[in-house]
Amino acid sequence: MLERPYPQAVAGTPTAFSYDPDTNKFRLAYTTTAPNGKRLGRHRRTRVYVPRSHYPGGYRARVIGAKVVSHPDASYLMLERHGSARNVSLRLTPTR
Repeated sequence: MLERPYPQAVAGTPTAFSYDPDTNKFRLAYTTTAPNGKRLGRHRRTRVYVPRSHYPGGYRARVIGAKVVSHPDASYLMLERHGSARNVSLRLTPTR
């Protein structure tokens, strides 16, 4: 399939992201500063597209440094960082 999960907007500077099509595991890591080094406001959100075709039974989101503010199993996973977080990491796995 041509469709994959990917970060559409990152509230900071991405440091890594990957997707394994064999396991449908997605990972994203980013710092909470902009590329110019300025710290972004806490209420800026990261938006990750999560296609239902890869997660028909839903997904689990493990997050460090932020909280999920979208509905469970939403097609657009939204993250809002914790106040003091300098780094955020996300791992998505199928619920199965």
